[in-house]
Amino acid sequence: MAQTQAAQHKHLPGDLAVWFFIFAELAVFGILFIGFGVARSLAPATFSAGRAALHPWTGLINTIGLITASYLVACAVKRLRHEKTGTTALLVGAIAASSIYTFGKLWEYGVLYADGYNLGTDTFFMFYFFLTFFHFMHVGPGPDHPGGAGGEGEKRRLPHQQHERHGIRRVLLAHGGPGMAGAIPDALCTGLRR
Repeated sequence: MAQTQAAQHKHLPGDLAVWFFIFAELAVFGILFIGFGVARSLAPATFSAGRAALHPWTGLINTIGLITASYLVACAVKRLRHEKTGTTALLVGAIAASSIYTFGKLWEYGVLYADGYNLGTDTFFMFYFFLTFFHFMHVGPGPDHPGGAGGEGEKRRLPHQQHERHGIRRVLLAHGGPGMAGAIPDALCTGLRR
């Protein structure tokens, strides 16, 4: 009986439109990755040479930065959900960690461009720049748009019904990392600023 009631109260966080947005973006990424795989099977030497020109340490550092930032945002959302203080420090840490990715990717683009690589170099770099820039636009703008969730939560405890607004950010955090969660327009999260 208790499990039935709990199951009835569970629902997807956020609006249905947000889920359609996420599905559309995942479909675009999926199509691009399928295209990447097909192109790689048609020109393995081109893709092997392209991979040799990349900077694997930058990729590792960027990944560590994004995982750290996502963890810190998840911790901040959990603290907000339990109406605890300390979210601002976690979100500032997430912004700093996601900035590692932003600056690392900008550095890598600069080095590759200086070495003569661009979208028109070959099929590998067309896919590489397009896919990584598409991802960058999910993460890169985040530090400029922290969303205000931490600051408002610190100044005023949020009523229980407003946690759904944080659910929207949590869904997008899982989809696109801290930049995506931070770049959510305030129109979707108006409950945070009332």
